[in-house]
Amino acid sequence: MREPLILVADGGGSNTRAMLATVDGTVLGIGSGGPANYHVAGKKIAASSLRMAIEAAYQAASMAMQPVAVGYFGLAGVGREEDRVVLRELLAGFPPTYTILRLDDDGMIALAGATVGEPGVAIICGTGSIVYGCNKEGIYARAGGWGPLIGDEGGGYDIGRKGMIAVMQAGDGRGPQTLLTELLLSALAVSSYEKIVLKAYSKEMQRPQIAALSIQVKQAAAAGDAVAQEILDDAVKELSLAAAAVIKRLGMQSERFPVALAGGGFAHDWRWARGLESQIQRCAPLAYLTKPIYEPLIGALLLGLKAYYGEIPNVVLEKVRRSLDGQ
Repeated sequence: MREPLILVADGGGSNTRAMLATVDGTVLGIGSGGPANYHVAGKKIAASSLRMAIEAAYQAASMAMQPVAVGYFGLAGVGREEDRVVLRELLAGFPPTYTILRLDDDGMIALAGATVGEPGVAIICGTGSIVYGCNKEGIYARAGGWGPLIGDEGGGYDIGRKGMIAVMQAGDGRGPQTLLTELLLSALAVSSYEKIVLKAYSKEMQRPQIAALSIQVKQAAAAGDAVAQEILDDAVKELSLAAAAVIKRLGMQSERFPVALAGGGFAHDWRWARGLESQIQRCAPLAYLTKPIYEPLIGALLLGLKAYYGEIPNVVLEKVRRSLDGQ
């Protein structure tokens, strides 16, 4: 007889991934979908993205949709009980059914994957940004992650938007010339800076598309462009301020702990964030930057297993590691 199932998801401002596993730690299948932040993408798109990812995970596992023992979803924009009520409504009537269903912010699963439950801090930089931390007493704290209008400083959207602003200022003569002009005109497939307006306010230019322009900002900075480097310096400053706020609230200033750089903004190259460690060490001298041990989706799996067992048995943790090695 098959072990009970666990279904987990990592949903952000750009995409969603779901994983189906057994409660003994065997990963069965992974699927993907679109953006799942209902505050930004809307309820209809968020629900569709979750369902697409869940269905794809079952298909990857060669299994028909069926009930699960635990569902653990880490989703951008789910930080309050009101958000959890909305998500439960969006998932209602859509199989599978859950014996236990937990809905949390995507920062929680990023931290869980990054440190595997050990004290530390995770700076999550994707379309948006947020910082989560947990101290040795098991107390959690967060900073940032308040969306594109009143927060998310240092995230991909913030960087990409500032890149477009720099190009418009350069074109008008209000700001210095920048390599960003050439790179963004090419990325947006337009012939002049004025035509960026047509793209920026078009329906297809949503937060994920603007966040993707952060790639060109990082390329320009790496090529020595001062304007692009200033944008990244501002991003690093904001991320370090959020990290310091979390560290102080948790009373970790004198402790040694990892600060994991998680999210798509750090996935391929984190050299653009040079200086981040030294700024954080002004607050916590023994803190150090590191790559996450596991990605957020695995963090969701670990938290889901914890919801099932209370404390995850070592044999299950070992099986998770072996299963991941085989992916």
